[in-house]
Amino acid sequence: MDVIASTTLRRVPLTMFVAQCSHVCTTPPFSEPNAEERARYDAFVEIALAFAAHTPSHPTSRTVLHALVFPSGGTPGALRVTPPAAIGAALVAIGTVLRLTSYSALGPLFTFELSLKPAGKHKLVTTGPYAYVRHPSYAGAIFFAVGITLCLFSPGGWIVEGGWLQSPFIKWVTALWIVTSAVVTGMVVRRAPLEDKVLKEEFGEAWSHWATRVRWRIIPGFW
Repeated sequence: MDVIASTTLRRVPLTMFVAQCSHVCTTPPFSEPNAEERARYDAFVEIALAFAAHTPSHPTSRTVLHALVFPSGGTPGALRVTPPAAIGAALVAIGTVLRLTSYSALGPLFTFELSLKPAGKHKLVTTGPYAYVRHPSYAGAIFFAVGITLCLFSPGGWIVEGGWLQSPFIKWVTALWIVTSAVVTGMVVRRAPLEDKVLKEEFGEAWSHWATRVRWRIIPGFW
């Protein structure tokens, strides 16, 4: 039991780390987030379940387990760091680093919406991660989306070990999440050429020189 409890609690640091990265990746660095952007990976549920599984006989733990485990049965004691979850956390970390370095390189020029500052106030940034790919923040978003999906829906996490995939509704939500993530990833991929077009029109030869030097839009050697 002690080994199982210890394994369960090892999931807590991973969950807290992924939750913080989620906050960084989905919050605009220079403006207040809107309601949609405030949506977060809800780490509280998984952390509460991990501690409840660690001390299942405590009255509060029994209440938490009753609320967070699917009625027909789950295995909250099986919360753990699995290889898919570890890979997911690594992808989330890579995505977060790419997003943070993009925020730093662009400064106030970084926005979630495609926009240009008034004439003379916008500049073409070619340093930092922009010296390697033209859209590093998009690369970060893709890494983050894949990583968070692995963390949420792989064995060892609350949704699987809490038994919630037995619920038709949760299965539907899971499918919707995956489809939405794929659609958003596709939108990001489609937006990169549009942003290139806008910047080329704005900066002309300077953009062409940069695009010649930095060939790849999102992932070096691939695209």
